[in-house]
Amino acid sequence: MDFHKKQFILILKISCVLLFLGRGWQHFFWDAPFRTVLWNEELIKGLVEGLTSMSWKEYVTSTSVDSFISGLTKSFGIFYFFCAAIVPFMTENTKKLGAILIAGSSALGFLYFLMFMEKFFYVGMLIEHALQFGAPLILYVALYSQNFYNRYQNAFKTLISLTFVGHALFAIGFHPVPGHFIDMIINVFGMSESAARGFLITAGTLDIIFAILLFVQKTERVALIFMIFWGAVTSLARIVAHLDHEQMALTSHEWVHETILRAPHFLVPLAMYLVLAQQKKAGQAGQYITSN
Repeated sequence: MDFHKKQFILILKISCVLLFLGRGWQHFFWDAPFRTVLWNEELIKGLVEGLTSMSWKEYVTSTSVDSFISGLTKSFGIFYFFCAAIVPFMTENTKKLGAILIAGSSALGFLYFLMFMEKFFYVGMLIEHALQFGAPLILYVALYSQNFYNRYQNAFKTLISLTFVGHALFAIGFHPVPGHFIDMIINVFGMSESAARGFLITAGTLDIIFAILLFVQKTERVALIFMIFWGAVTSLARIVAHLDHEQMALTSHEWVHETILRAPHFLVPLAMYLVLAQQKKAGQAGQYITSN
């Protein structure tokens, strides 16, 4: 395997390990929006009352049902931990293990659809997770497809751009601005609320601009530099804004996973940037990364 392909795959592996660890931590120790579906009266009431002897009220107040949902959530957490443990051992010669990446991406896709439902079907909520959903798939094609970068470059760019545009739709106020966005800006920079809102509008506008510039050959590397920087900053902001040194164990437990699950937001752009930098150095696009 070419050295630069190894480098690309290594960064993607780190990205996926951190993503799966973060989501595993969330599901095992905290919560996930499975109740969005399982307690959705319009979707589930007919099934519950048709297939069981329980009324809808009995169902939603049942401790056994609640325990089942909690157990299901933890089971997904264990699955994500399993994915994180297997990813480092994947090579070009272990294609059967690649099914784990497909399964992990599918589970994440289901999670993000539940989050989309929970947030009133805001399109920004759906597309902002494109890169987290796509990171295991990018690793899969990098491991098992020939000439993968040239074949899938636009798909990679689309996943990155969707993620940044999704964030931007909340930051600029197209969707209601999340309160925790404002709180993070205030906690990190000590701004007033109005200044924090102005900062978010500027940041969201830049997200959209660079998401477009990523598809322009002359500006794609500049766009990736912005995305590496801003993706890392917005991920680390979860720790910087919320970590309390006097309650380190508690706040770390609550917020570190929120940072590491966002690793694809800056590591996937970093992997792409290194490819483009090497292509320019080689003087011929795709010269060094054409074989599996």
